[in-house]
Amino acid sequence: PERLAAINEVALAFYQARYPGSWAQTYLAQRFNGDITADPDILPGYAPDGWTGLVSHLRRHGVTDDELLASGLAATASTGRLIDRFRDRAIFPIIHDGHVLGFLGRRNPTKPDYDPKNGPKYINTPDTLLFHKRAQLFTVGACHLTNGGIPVVVEGPADAIAITLSTGGRYVGVAPLGTNLTHEQAAQLRNLHA
Repeated sequence: PERLAAINEVALAFYQARYPGSWAQTYLAQRFNGDITADPDILPGYAPDGWTGLVSHLRRHGVTDDELLASGLAATASTGRLIDRFRDRAIFPIIHDGHVLGFLGRRNPTKPDYDPKNGPKYINTPDTLLFHKRAQLFTVGACHLTNGGIPVVVEGPADAIAITLSTGGRYVGVAPLGTNLTHEQAAQLRNLHA
């Protein structure tokens, strides 16, 4: 798990470096009525529109193919080669206890919903040793919860970000990751808000 967390940190730096000047930066600035590039609670990024940008980058950092698959950052294409899981997406890290467990990617809004090759609006890291969709929450500024912030369970990550930003952390947006709120997620929320 420690190695996967370290790989996720390198991936986050890759995504963050590609965020400035991307459609994701412009889109999210419009969506949240301000630039969130430097927000330490959100840490937005951008996954470029290419097949192997992250895969190549991580290989140059000594990450093996087995580790790429184990981290959920790569998938095996029909050709048998590894490709990036997240392509042309705004990226948000899923963080718990200071560790990047995985990522959430928002599809480019200019790509139509009805075209299946564009994929779903949001995708997350698949289940890994670190990340279990049914056990994790997307939370912006979990530190606000421990300082008296009131959790507000919302449908998706954009809503969670909007709640937290618009209230200055007085209310904290918390989103299940594409599931109904599970017992594991409720337990995590209770521990964060204790």
